[in-house]
Amino acid sequence: IKFCCFLMLFCINACNGGQEEIEETSDGIVPSSLVGRTLIMRRSNQVYLSVTHTKDGVVVNSNTVDYSKYPPKYTYKKMSKTSAKYQLEVTKKTYLPYYGTEHYSKFKFDYTLTADPSKTSGTFSGYETNANGEAKYKTGTFEIR
Repeated sequence: IKFCCFLMLFCINACNGGQEEIEETSDGIVPSSLVGRTLIMRRSNQVYLSVTHTKDGVVVNSNTVDYSKYPPKYTYKKMSKTSAKYQLEVTKKTYLPYYGTEHYSKFKFDYTLTADPSKTSGTFSGYETNANGEAKYKTGTFEIR
């Protein structure tokens, strides 16, 4: 059984072109990278932010993001087995019918993710900064799929 597990991990690593092994959050361990994964953050059991990460960028759960003009940017850094820093910049587009124009507002999310070793999720805490530069402290839960 040990040999089969070793062989399976070896094959997964080889199929990934030698890329680092993806660590499962079900063990309460944050992954080394978010590429190919979705980060779902909840506040009061409601989805607050959902971001799918690709090798070319991110897709945010907001239909007001203008990806061609202002593509979202993120940084992710694993700090330990159970924690990571996550920063996201998103520019939302709002149509102003009175003026017949579109207004763009930049939002920044700066969070610390802390995984719970006994669950498939964890908690996040940090600041969301709105277009006016006002930062508000936010906390909630997260999961990485």
